[in-house]
Amino acid sequence: MKENTRIPFLAGRLSEATSTFILESLKREGMGELLPCHGDILHVLTEQETATVMELSRLTHRSKSTVVDLGYVARERSAEDSRVINLRLSEKGRAFIPVSERISSELDALVTRSLTPDEARFAEALLARILNGFSSDKSA
Repeated sequence: MKENTRIPFLAGRLSEATSTFILESLKREGMGELLPCHGDILHVLTEQETATVMELSRLTHRSKSTVVDLGYVARERSAEDSRVINLRLSEKGRAFIPVSERISSELDALVTRSLTPDEARFAEALLARILNGFSSDKSA
């Protein structure tokens, strides 16, 4: 019988450690109401000015978020179709951008501090390949 690897265990521990780091960093910045999953949504709205709820759901693989209720995202009706609601960063959401960039840089430095640049690129490629394996094999 083939011996199991520790990859799932280590990936879970890494996920837990990064989430803890992000949560502690957000609290330190006075944004403790945010969760790491909110960052996905805020990142998309940083990259593109507006998005519909459907677009955000597709791009982040998440359902409607509470970031609207927390004041980081503003809603506005589409000028082309009044049935469509566009979401954009509010002033509070725009204030999150430099905080997010700083936390992301600190986390990246922490995750890669014991790796050479080549090892970091290799680890990233391997993790992406593992993750892609989950989406390509729906029958398992």
